[in-house]
Order: sequence, then structure tokens, then C-alpha cells
Amino acid sequence: MTCKKPIILLYNRDQSNHNCFYLYNVLASFLCLNRTNMNLGLIRMFCAFTLIARESLCVEIIGGKEASRHSRPYMALIENKNILCGGTLIKTNWVLTAANCQIDKMTTVRLGVHSRIKTDKLVQQFQIRRAVRHPKFDKNKQVNDIQLIELSKNATLNNAVKILPLPTTFKEIKAGMVCETAGWGRYSNKTPNPSDKLMEVRLTVMDRKKCKSVYQPTFQITRDMMCTSEEQEKGICNGDAGGPLICKRVFIGVSSFGPIICGIPNGSCGDIIGGTEVAPNAKLYMAQIITGRPLCGGTLIKPSWVVTAAHCNINKKKTIVYIGANSRTKNNQRKRAFVSKSIRHCDYNNVTYDNDIQLLLLSKTSLQIKRVGFLPLPKTAPQIKAGTVCETAGWGETDPMLNSPSSDKLMAVNLTIINNEECKRRWNNMQITENMICTTVNNDGKDTCNGDSGGPLICNGIYTGIVSFGRKKCGQPGDASVFTRLNNKYITWINEEMQKAEQHL
Repeated sequence: MTCKKPIILLYNRDQSNHNCFYLYNVLASFLCLNRTNMNLGLIRMFCAFTLIARESLCVEIIGGKEASRHSRPYMALIENKNILCGGTLIKTNWVLTAANCQIDKMTTVRLGVHSRIKTDKLVQQFQIRRAVRHPKFDKNKQVNDIQLIELSKNATLNNAVKILPLPTTFKEIKAGMVCETAGWGRYSNKTPNPSDKLMEVRLTVMDRKKCKSVYQPTFQITRDMMCTSEEQEKGICNGDAGGPLICKRVFIGVSSFGPIICGIPNGSCGDIIGGTEVAPNAKLYMAQIITGRPLCGGTLIKPSWVVTAAHCNINKKKTIVYIGANSRTKNNQRKRAFVSKSIRHCDYNNVTYDNDIQLLLLSKTSLQIKRVGFLPLPKTAPQIKAGTVCETAGWGETDPMLNSPSSDKLMAVNLTIINNEECKRRWNNMQITENMICTTVNNDGKDTCNGDSGGPLICNGIYTGIVSFGRKKCGQPGDASVFTRLNNKYITWINEEMQKAEQHL
């Protein structure tokens, strides 16, 4: 699992921007600062919010390192029974955080924290006198995601507790600049738990045009935003919303929200939850694609061709495809092939997961391998109505609560189709395109989850979709899983790409 999503920063240049005027007015009135001291250059420099699209408070330090003890004395740890957020001490009794951090009367703020668990005499704990959320915060669009917290009393400043002041001048943040952030969120995609120790990571500012190509149309990347990205296994992704982004020792932004899938293919919910073991030789078209962890599934549609998800990262030198298998571990059932060519859809968007489809040309024909079958492409896309019961299969995890390993045996599960409008509602109005089809998680908790992205969705015996993404916490009744819809556009694309590739063999 990797964390390679760009991070978006709202980056205000316009003095008329209401975010900055809001901050200006709040600080002026609540912090007793007058307007001559609070110049607009200071405010607009501060108005920067990190956004790591797509959903949930996914702001954790992935692939970072433990910070030196009390090396970031401005860090605030904000907790209640429902949330863990970061924040920044900007005045002795004021902390800045994200509006998506749900503050209640039981919320506490701790300063001077390095370990969340161990007792430290330098730690100061506070109740909250009031929380001032931006009045135009939109939790669906994640705009104006900024909040001020007034502490119940002034903090005592020392080596473990210090203020990170607002900047006094405005400077352009250019592509290539290396910035940093910190927090106590998850530090590895292999564990659901937040970090005990404060972690930090470095991130690089991204070119705006590249950012737009990744995020739009789901998020409009305006001139008031900037993005950061980093190499695999690094990034911010659950638990540190509200923490600071710092560039050249200047406070630039506030961590806002993040992807369901922290990088590719992390969280690309594709394992079978609540399913049953498939009888041997019942689904001989199933392909198991070993790309690292997690694995992916696929569908053998012709002797040398497998369809899978675009977010499954294929390395021709390292990726192995097993076909005609039921068990992952019994070598006598596993028939191995390598990838000669991978063709990812040119319009694939690794944030929205639109066009999440990929073709693999195997290095040898599956006709040379015994005990395999094909699931042919339909000539035309089927019209699947809401309420239709479909089926999917894979070798992914079978119990998300236990963080179980991938299943040894091929598992299958029946899932019920819901319409795209209902799916969009369940995903908090996230973009669900016409290229997607969704299934519901009923009270029995049956679902797809981590490990089988790329596997087939079969409705009425027809190849209908490809496992794409779902919630990080799988199998929760009322949620929805999303598949790439195998529509006429994709059927045409697959046939054309196969024909072009075979002409050059």
C-alpha cells in the first residue's frame, strides 16, 4: 500500500477572499489584535488549507519518521471519543485546526505531547472554552475547512510548548519547494491504529497544471490552491486533520481531509467480506495478479488477455499473473504467466477513480495452461437495474476487523445493485460517474474490501463490472462499494486495444 496522492492547499492571493477576511475578523476580535497589526499580507499568507482528496478524515503520516522529542512544540493534540486531530498553537490560548474536526464538550487539547500514551510532566491539558468554525465550511466540498479553538486558560510557554506564529510577509510557494507536516495519525497502511509518537514527513509542492489533471472535475483547483506530492510510502492520509503544513519554517496550511485510498492501491476496498469458498474449477477465468501488497484480481477474457483495475500498479519485470487457481498457496493449482504489456485507460483519474480499467497482455497464451476458462466480454453492455443481485469473487481479506491476511481460497459473495444517485448520497455527494456501478452493504455485512481490486462483477451471468473502491472499513451496513461499469465505451476500447496490440505481435 502506498500513499502518493497529491495534497491540495487552498492558497489565497485575493484580498477579497472571505476565508481570509473571516480569519482576519476572528483573530481581530477574539485575539484582541487591531487591524493595523493584522495586515492583509499576513492573513492571506496564512490562508492555506491542505486537502488530500477524497473522503473521510484521512490525514495521517505515512512513511514518515518519528519527530525528535519536543522538536515541534507548537503541535496540539485534539481528542475526544470520536476524533483525533492535530492543531497549531498560534497564541497562548488559541489553537488553529480544521473545521472537519468535530469538537464537543468532552474534547481535550494537549500541548507538549510527544507520546500520546506515556505520562509526561511537560504535557499541559486543557478544556475548550469555545470553538469557532468558519461559518461557510462545507463538509461535502471541504471548503473553508478552518476552525479556531479557544483554550480554557493560557498555556505556559517553555521548551515543550511554544507558539508557531502567523507569517508576517507573503511569499509565492513554487513547485519543487519541500515542505513538512507532522501528526499522530496512522503511520503505516498496515495498521488501523494511530501512532503513539509524533511523526513527521516531508512533502514537495506540485505544479498546478499537474494537480488539475489529477483532481478535476471532482475538485476545482483554483489559483488560490497549491498541491504537494511525494514518492511512494510517504504522505499524509487518518488522524491528523488540523495539523500544520510548514514551508521554510513558515506556517502555510492546515491539514484538511484525505482519500479513502491513501495512494494506490491502498484502501481500494476489494476483498470478500462475508462470502463463501468457491468450489474448485468453478471460476477458472479468475486471475490473481501479484504486484506486491495488496494483490489484485482480474478476469481472463481471451487466451492472452486479462482485464483488471487501472489502480493496480503493474511492473512488467515483477508482476506475476496466476490463472486457473483456486488456492493461492498450492503450487500444483497455480499456473503462472508474466505480463508482456499493460494498457491503462488513458483517462484514468487516480483521485476520482473514473475510468478505472486496465488491460494486461500475458507473455504466453493461457491455452498453454491447463484448467483455465474465459469470461467473455459482452457484445453490448447489459442494462442492470437497482435491486439486481450480482456476484464477485477474489482472494482478499475476509475479516477487516482482524486485519486478516488474504484468503488462501477463492471466495465469492452476492451483492445487490443500487442506483448511482443513492450511491452518491452514501458517499456524501462524491462524484459517482456514469462509468461506475455500485452495490450496497446489507445488514449481513457482505462486501468487497482490501485485496481484490480488478476482480469481476457478474450480473445475470454477464461480465458487468470491475472491483474499483470502497470504504477503508469494509462490511459496514448502509455503505456502498463502487465498481467500474463495463459499458459500451469500455467494450469498444478493450476490443480496439487488443486488436492494435495483436497487430504488432
